[in-house]
Amino acid sequence: ITVNGITDDTGAPIGLNSTVNFTAWKLVSGWVTREVYLGIAGATVADLEAAPNYPDNPDQVSWSKTFELNNEPLLNQYGARLSAFFRPASSGAHEFYLNNDDEAELRLSTDQSAANLQSLGIFPLNAPPFDANSLATSPALTADQSYLLVGLVKQDAADVYLQVGVRPPGSTQAPETLPVLGGFLISTFVNPDIGNVTFKRQPTNVTIAAGSRARFSVSVETTESPVYYQWRARGINIPGAVRSAYVTPVLATSDSGKTYDVIVSVAGKDTLSTTASLTVTPGQPSNLQPYLGINFVGGGGGGPGGPMSAVDVAGVVQQENWNSLTGFAFDPATTPITLLDAGGNNSPVTLTVAGTESWYSGTTTTGDADGALLQGFIDVGAATDPMTFTLNNVPAGTYNVLIYSIGFDFSAAYDEAFSLTGGGTYPTYHVKAETGLSYKANPAYRRMSSTNQSAPDSGNYVQFDSISPAADGSLAISATWESANAGNGHQPAINAIQLVKVLPVVVQPNLGVTAGAGNITISWPASANGFVLESTAALGATASWSVVAGSPNPITGAGSINASAAGGGSQFYRLRE
Repeated sequence: ITVNGITDDTGAPIGLNSTVNFTAWKLVSGWVTREVYLGIAGATVADLEAAPNYPDNPDQVSWSKTFELNNEPLLNQYGARLSAFFRPASSGAHEFYLNNDDEAELRLSTDQSAANLQSLGIFPLNAPPFDANSLATSPALTADQSYLLVGLVKQDAADVYLQVGVRPPGSTQAPETLPVLGGFLISTFVNPDIGNVTFKRQPTNVTIAAGSRARFSVSVETTESPVYYQWRARGINIPGAVRSAYVTPVLATSDSGKTYDVIVSVAGKDTLSTTASLTVTPGQPSNLQPYLGINFVGGGGGGPGGPMSAVDVAGVVQQENWNSLTGFAFDPATTPITLLDAGGNNSPVTLTVAGTESWYSGTTTTGDADGALLQGFIDVGAATDPMTFTLNNVPAGTYNVLIYSIGFDFSAAYDEAFSLTGGGTYPTYHVKAETGLSYKANPAYRRMSSTNQSAPDSGNYVQFDSISPAADGSLAISATWESANAGNGHQPAINAIQLVKVLPVVVQPNLGVTAGAGNITISWPASANGFVLESTAALGATASWSVVAGSPNPITGAGSINASAAGGGSQFYRLRE
């Protein structure tokens, strides 16, 4: 743009016929502006507002897809301001719910201007989930009109978070089920020159056997954070697939040909990856099938990690529908919790454990579901007494039990012992669990299996093979701190527990072919019991298979049949169950 007779913001004239390049910020839906002010003592909103750098000189500015701040950054003594335009979908008074640590204030303007902001209330610390203890009701709002919404939070030490949810007029939705405010209801201004994404690794094509899962991942480089991911299958968003890696459900040959890509979003800008294709070949499912997984979400100053979503696939034996438990003490007599199985259905299993705290390992920075699984853990503090986990009402059967253990970084050695009591006699493992730093340096599962306390091996999980529950349906897992080092007060570390069903190995029968003079003998083993022998003259989508004349239908044991080789034509045979 060329301007004349204009002064700059200091009052100095801009030269005649000067050319100035500028960027116009744009309004984008689904984003919130976050401003952070560092080095401010105190735990009240008044302390934030009294700081010399508030409000015009924030130390950090970022953009979030939801109206929340969650330990970002993980520091002490700072405050934050979140702002966005709230555009209600319906008219009337709205209820705003807050989770916050420490004190927070919510302000709502009568229009889009900061000059007309009005306080909806100042709120003391209120931990999740949303509840009536931290509720602010707005004046009557007009549908599709934008109102400036501002949230302030001041933290003194340890955790810092602010989350805002909203319930529209007439809604009876339980507050604890409300999502954090986001999507089309909010918008803010962003600089279009930032938010650029460079793909260091794009999704790659995958070929895999039926009965397995495929993994797609990307690696990106950005100049801003946080970074958001949304995976798509055939151009349609996959709900909950919001990490840098995505693992599919168990695949069938009918899934072959699907395509996958990911939208990477940062600072109000979306960037689409290249597309990867999936090829699924015939195969058989493993005889190891996940039954139930428990993930301890963790706490302390570990930063965001949080519960895993239902579609997050993680574990040595990959599964979704992990039960993400917040807290460290569980007793079905006083705090009954319904545990889901790997299929997402209610299971009869309950958990009993008396930990004393939840803490974190730091593995969530790997960006995938495995890092989230190993992020949190529960422990008994500085005690050296055993911590016992009892799984009650486990259905009869044969299982592998996996116990995941990655500890806090600031400990010389996580020497631990794991034992299991059930329907048999099982070894005690004496091991040295990794810390989060070790895992992040080489993210992979490493089994620990030493039974010699003087020579523990290192890794991040132990596995008890082919176990069965006791007669009363219980499995008791004991974890004991064995390190000569006094530890760090966060010991021993149990991140997750997984029950895996061990099913009988099914051996598929094979046909035998013996050529003779003018005839062919087709034979089958006893394992073909229940199958039928079929043949066709041509393969392909239009193949017409029919039962071979003279063969048992169905087969009841080992046997054979003679087939004529005359005529020179091709004939194909198969066993079908």
